[in-house]
Amino acid sequence: MKQLLLLLSALAIVSCQQEPKDYVTLTGKITNKNSDSLLVVTQTFSKTIKVNEDGTFKDTLKVEPGIYNIFDGTEATAVFLKNGFEIDLSVDAKEFDETIKYSGSGSENSTFLAQKALLEEQLLDQDKLSSLSSEGLNTEIQNIKTELSKFYNSKKDCKSSAKSGLI
Repeated sequence: MKQLLLLLSALAIVSCQQEPKDYVTLTGKITNKNSDSLLVVTQTFSKTIKVNEDGTFKDTLKVEPGIYNIFDGTEATAVFLKNGFEIDLSVDAKEFDETIKYSGSGSENSTFLAQKALLEEQLLDQDKLSSLSSEGLNTEIQNIKTELSKFYNSKKDCKSSAKSGLI
């Protein structure tokens, strides 16, 4: 009798386990939106997502794991998508890079990409770099490499697949 109860308990536990989703859920809100849609793209994937009047959006996408670009008609950002993730994005389109925030399961990868883009924007100041001498430019490039390496190494919570090919 105990064995039968144990077997039934085990079956109940196994049957309650959910299968992983074969899609990613992408939701969010855009303040001061630039258009009525978002375009999610890679070289081999493209999907348009309708943005409601109030700036909210929601869709599901079946994707291969990787880095995708989200374009709002004026601005773009990178996002790491993988089936099973539930990504929520919020942004003010007037200060796009400075205000973009990701939350939800799998969001740490996209947060890494957003922070990386902001850091690169700060470090790669074209006016500053173009005014340097050859020696000064070499020194500044070494400083940039050091800062980027520190940043990459500090992001232990980010999956290596989001970092691959970025260094």
